[in-house]
This record gives sequence, structure tokens and C-alpha cells, in this order.
Amino acid sequence: MRRLPLAALLCWLAAPTPAAAQRFGEDRPAPGTPAAAPAPKPAPPAALPDFPTGPAAPTRTPNRVAAASVAPVAVEPPHEWAVRPEHGEWLICVKSYVGDLAKAQAVELAGLIRTQHKAAAYLFERNAEDRQREEQRRADFRAGKAAELAPFLQLQSQMKAEAAARGVEYADVPTVYRMPKVTVEPQWAVLVGGFKDADTARKALTAVREWPVPANVQLMQAAVSDLPGDDGKIVSQGTYINPYRSAMVFPNPTVRRAPPQANAVDPAIFTLNAEEPLSLLKCEKSWTLIVKDFTVPATVQGKGQESSVMTRLFHGDEADKLLHSTARQAFVLATALRSESMERAARAAAAHAGLTPRPLESYILHHRTGSRVTVGQFDAPDDPALLEMQRLLSNMYFQVSDKTAGGLVRGEDRRLFDGITPMPIPRKP
Repeated sequence: MRRLPLAALLCWLAAPTPAAAQRFGEDRPAPGTPAAAPAPKPAPPAALPDFPTGPAAPTRTPNRVAAASVAPVAVEPPHEWAVRPEHGEWLICVKSYVGDLAKAQAVELAGLIRTQHKAAAYLFERNAEDRQREEQRRADFRAGKAAELAPFLQLQSQMKAEAAARGVEYADVPTVYRMPKVTVEPQWAVLVGGFKDADTARKALTAVREWPVPANVQLMQAAVSDLPGDDGKIVSQGTYINPYRSAMVFPNPTVRRAPPQANAVDPAIFTLNAEEPLSLLKCEKSWTLIVKDFTVPATVQGKGQESSVMTRLFHGDEADKLLHSTARQAFVLATALRSESMERAARAAAAHAGLTPRPLESYILHHRTGSRVTVGQFDAPDDPALLEMQRLLSNMYFQVSDKTAGGLVRGEDRRLFDGITPMPIPRKP
């Protein structure tokens, strides 16, 4: 029996563990990733005077990629219901979905609004640019690896041809490498409108909040409430939240506006934060990242309407108690983010996503209706350090375990922070 040349043997030993044959530039599918549901094709809405009508129109593990030819990044065309500047200055945000099924859920809810309520519904993908930048980064990474491995692959191909000519079996194992991956979760919002001004949108908001609950529970958020039972004991009950009830007026995200720094700052902020040891106002730089808001309950009441029980309740001492409660919650979270255990978790998430480890410098900002927790201080909203911290925070997860009826423990990874938004740090005029 003939033996392989020494160079071929060294190539075989240097190759990683055998894996399924795969073209260069293709990511391996994440284990357990659900298949995307097919998007329905609803009929266009009919015109109504109250609403403008619309036109008819993730695993977190690094991927192992086989080396071959580099495929170009395919840019997905915008959805036919994608919101545009000409749709109006103001809209009503009905629901926002996050995850692999976000687009299918948003399309289904928008189609339901168009067919059942005959109102114009549009779609907005919040982080489309971030996702495209990540795809481009990965494509550039693949191209660099292809150029780096080209001489080796050429030599490997030559050795394979020589082995075949001599009748020697050649162990053809694909050359693979490990590529860090930053998870950019799909985020899709359903918007209704558009309207020429905020007052017109608020009038339509009253009608939207009266729309009936969607039949498909997958379009709603699940919640658990603790209520006293007949015997006085607390009983936990599961329910689904009607997305229309929490709708809000929202500016058209595709319309360019003045920078947030031009907005007026409430002077009460500086008094409320004077004694806060982790005050955001002590930061020297101009921008930070919002990770959590703790706010007191609020009610929307029209002019001339009689005050409700909730409105009368949350005044005076009760309002102070609620504000103090939000301040305590913000302090607990901000302190936890600065702990050693959270620092270890951040280092692990950074190594996992191929990012630079950074400390989670948390800050607190108290305002009239609650308290806000932020992370970091940066020079500008496009500061590379801000963008990297935003990616790091979006790649931090915690595991929730739940025991099924059969006694099996089912684990689920959940994102630590749902929304991570840049904001300017308030300054005295």
C-alpha cells in the first residue's frame, strides 16, 4: 500500500476536525433555528376618511466556514409596504416584533389592519443598516481569508492531482476557519398612517385603541398577572396583551429631523439628579446608551374629561412613592451592571462575538415620570466605541429554565436588554 507524501500528511494533520462539505462564504445554519413562516399576501385596504389608505403594494456561536469561492452580499429589496417619507410626518406605532419571525409577524399584522380595519399599515425595519453592515463585514472577512488561503489551496489541489495520478487515495478535508459573528436581531415595526401633524394622529389613536383583539395569539405579547382569588390567595393567570391598546403616536422614522441636541432640556432634571451618586449628568462626553426605563403608570385623558381614579391616585404622596420605587429599581440595575459577575459576563459575550471587552459603566438619570439607566459615555452617536458597546449589549443573554408537564427542564435564552438606543446627555443651556 502506497503512503501519502510528508507534505500531504502535514496538511491533513493541520486541518480541523472533519465537517460536512460546504462552499466558502456559506454560514452553517444555527442549531434549533426555527424556519421563517411564509409571509401572507393580504389584499390592499379600501379608503376610509379616518385613516389614509396604503398603496397596493439566531445562534450566537461562531460559524465555521469552508474555504472556496466568495459569494457577494445579496441586498434584500425593501418590502412593498415599507414606510417612506411621503407617507406623512406622523404615524401610529401599533406593535414592534423582534426575532427570526419578526418580519412574518409584522407582515401578518399589517395585512390584518389593511383588510379588517381598512387603514394604511406600513412596515419599518429598525436595524436594516446594522444588519447590512454586519453582512458586509462578514463578506469582507471571507474575502480576506480566501486571499490568505489561496496559495495553500492551490498547493492542496496540486497534491490531490498528483495523488490521483499515482493511484493514491487522498484524504480531501475542506479547509475551515472560525469567524466571529455579531448577532443583529431582526426588528420590524407596524405603523399606521400617515398624518400631517401629531394632533391628527392622536385623534386617530383613540380609534386604533378600540380595535378588537387579533385572532392569532402569535401576534400578541404574553403576560402573567397575579390576582387575589376567592379565598384571598394570589392566583397567577396568563393572558395576551392587545397590541392596539398600547399603540402610540410616532414620528415617521424615514423623515430627517433636527438633531436631538436642539431639543429643550427640562430644568427639573438637574435638581432631581443633584444627589445621585451615579448621575448621568456627571459624564464628560456627550452621548450614552439607554438600556432600561422605569416609569410610573400614566393615563391619557382628553381635555375636559373628568379625572379618573388612577389620575387622582397618582398625585401627592402616592406619586412620590412610585417615583422613589422607580429610582430604587434603577439603582439596583445600575449597581448590578457594575458588579464583577456582570463584568465577567460582558467579557464572555465580547469574546463570543469577536468584540473588544469593555466595562459596563452604568449611569442613572431621574426625570419627572421615572428613572432611566444608561451605559457608557461617548463622543457622538456614530462613535465606534458606542456602536461596539451597542453590539456587545445586544449579544448579552440570560437563560430561563422552565419545567414542562412531563418533568423535563426546558431552557430558553433571552436577551438581557430589548432596546439599546443612543441618547444625548442633557446639558444646562
